[in-house]
Order: sequence, then C-alpha cells, then structure tokens
Amino acid sequence: MNPLETLERVESLLKLCDIRCRLSNDLEARLKECEDARILLESLEGLSNKEEQKRLALLSQTLIQESYVFDALEQSDRNLERAKEALNLAKDSTDLVQIARAHLCLGIHLLNSGDLLDAEGHWVKILLEAQESHDDAKMQVVVGRTLIVRGHVLNAKGLFAQAIEVLDDAVQTLESAGDKIGMAEAYELMSKVYHNLNDPESTDFCLQRSKELKELVMTNLE
Repeated sequence: MNPLETLERVESLLKLCDIRCRLSNDLEARLKECEDARILLESLEGLSNKEEQKRLALLSQTLIQESYVFDALEQSDRNLERAKEALNLAKDSTDLVQIARAHLCLGIHLLNSGDLLDAEGHWVKILLEAQESHDDAKMQVVVGRTLIVRGHVLNAKGLFAQAIEVLDDAVQTLESAGDKIGMAEAYELMSKVYHNLNDPESTDFCLQRSKELKELVMTNLE
C-alpha cells in the first residue's frame, strides 16, 4: 500500500472500531484494532506535509478511541494522559474536526475525574468552533456527541427538562449528520431522563428508537 492507502485504511479501521466499541462488541478486540492502527501509522515514512498532518490526526484519534475502550473496560487510569496527548497531536495536525474530537474526549475524562468546570471549558470550545461549520457533517457529529455528554451532566444534576431539550437538539444534529449510533445513544439517555420524570410512555418510545437504530447499525456492519 502507498501512504495514502494506508491512511485511508486506518481511518476506516478506527471508524469501525468506534462503532463497535459503542455497541460494546468484544472490547479486547477493539484494543487490538487500536494497536494495529498505531503500528500502521508509525510505519509511514517520507510523507508529504498533507499526509503527515493526516497521520497526526489519526494518531490522535487512535489515542481517543483507545481511551474510550479502556473506559468501557473500567481501566481508565491513564485516560487523562491519553486525552491530553491526543489533543496535542490534533493541534499539530491543524485538523479542526480532530481538535474538536480531542476536546470532547479530554472533557469526558476530566468529568470522570470529577473536574466538571474544566470539562465544560473544553465542550464550550467545540460549540464555539462549530458555529462556523454548520455544513461540515463530521464537525456536527462532534457537536451532537458533545450535547449527549451535556445531557448526562444535566440528568445527574436533576435538571431533567433541560436535559431533554439538550438531547432533543443532539438527536436533530446527529440525524442531519447521519450518525445513527450517536442518535441511538441520545435516545437511550433520553429514556433514562423520561424515567426520572415518571413518563413511562416516552421512556418506552425512546428505548425502542434506540434499539431500532442499534439494530440498523449492526445490520450495516455485517
């Protein structure tokens, strides 16, 4: 494979790894995919400036994906370190979408470590940057997933009405960007918020929508 083909292969590998991780499908295999991606990226030499920037962005995404897998495996000791390195690599790549992904990742791990204030600062940066990127589907996916995380925070605070509003925005944003697995996650969280609001009809509807979307994603993976 030439360098461009290798970069495209890694990008596809990481995209599938992300979806499978979100479906909790064989997490140990997901770690192996991240390692395979890193080996391929580190083997590349003699790249053009554009190819090197792409390589840095994909190295950043490899670390991000790895951190999410370790979270799911409840082995998150080094995730803050991974997220910070991912952000540095993303900035070096100058890829605005990758920078946004890294801010989202770092914010999530800061939240998990109990630092909500700093976490919010990273998410605000994403939303400000995205104001200039309404037509960029990849950026809108990051926005939608950021809104899901904010929905988690609002639900945890007992601000259920605000959580529903934010999650509804997330669903619309992710639907316009074509991110079905993101929509499934938003609906799944909405079901929990509606449960907290003692609304069984809306709870069941959201659970069903989440299930349907996950089944559709699974079918497309086969």
